[in-house]
Amino acid sequence: MRKREKFGKFVLLDEIDQSGLGTEYRAAKLGNTGLEKIVSVLRLSSALSANGEAVKSLMDQVKFAAQLQNPNVVKIYGIGKVEASYYVSYEFLEGKSLRAIFNRCRQEGFPFSVDHTLLIASKVCSALEYAHGRKTDSGNRYYHGLVTPATVLVSYEGEVRMRGFGYWPSRIREAGGLGEDDMLYLAPEQAAGGPGDNRSDTFAVGAIL
Repeated sequence: MRKREKFGKFVLLDEIDQSGLGTEYRAAKLGNTGLEKIVSVLRLSSALSANGEAVKSLMDQVKFAAQLQNPNVVKIYGIGKVEASYYVSYEFLEGKSLRAIFNRCRQEGFPFSVDHTLLIASKVCSALEYAHGRKTDSGNRYYHGLVTPATVLVSYEGEVRMRGFGYWPSRIREAGGLGEDDMLYLAPEQAAGGPGDNRSDTFAVGAIL
C-alpha cells in the first residue's frame, strides 16, 4: 500500500506487512542533508505501545539483539518513540518474507523446490548457530524463540536473513503481540507456556522445513 507519512526522523513510504506486533514500513531515514538511507520501520501497535511493561521489556531485548553482527541476521539500527508510538528500525532488504513466499506458492500452485528449501534452511541454521553461541547477561545461552516464516527474509538476490531476535524473550505473547500463524511454529514447551531455549529454535526450523 502506497503511503507517505512523516514519522519522526523517517518518512514512511510503503506498508510492507502487518502482524500482532504492529505495522512494518519501507521508510526513508532523513539526515541533516536530506535522505540518509532506506530502512525498515516496525511501528508497534497502539495497544502494545500503551503497555509500558511490555514496551520496556521489548526495548531492552532489542538493544541486546542489536549487538548481533552476522551475514544472516538483519541489522537493527535503532529503537525509539514518536509521539505515542514506539518503533524499531532495521536494515531494508529488497525481497519478501518466507511467509509471503509460501502464500504466493500456495496461490499459484507452484511447488517450493528442494534445493531452495535446503539453502534457506541452512542459512537460517547459520544465523541461529551464531546467536546460540552468545550468552545473555544472566549467563544463559541466547536464542531466538520465534522462528517462523515471517521472521525469515529472502532477498531478490538470494540472500537469507533472520529478524525478530528479542521479541519472544520480551514476552510479547502475553502482551498480545503474536498472531495465530506464529503459534503454529512454537515448540511444545513454548505452546504450554514455558520460555523455551535454543532447542525450541531447532524445533521451529524443523516445522518450517
